[in-house]
Amino acid sequence: MSDLQTLLIVVAVVAAIPAWLTASILKKHAAKAGETPSEWLPLSVLPFALKRFQHPQKGAIVFGYLASNLLFTAAVIAVLILRFGKG
Repeated sequence: MSDLQTLLIVVAVVAAIPAWLTASILKKHAAKAGETPSEWLPLSVLPFALKRFQHPQKGAIVFGYLASNLLFTAAVIAVLILRFGKG
């Protein structure tokens, strides 16, 4: 495993923490509002977050949700490309 792969794995793990935290906040508020987002679909709570979510820190929570999920996804895809793309 190269140093780049190790770095990308660390980035993915570190990005997963705020992704999980912000998703849990949004899912809790969605459940209170009567919505049930999927546990298995990435970004499934995004429509609720952009339309009906009311919170004093809405911008920071939604930005953190999007940014950390996209960073996690990019890091995982990069690791897979580096690992299996050398054919």
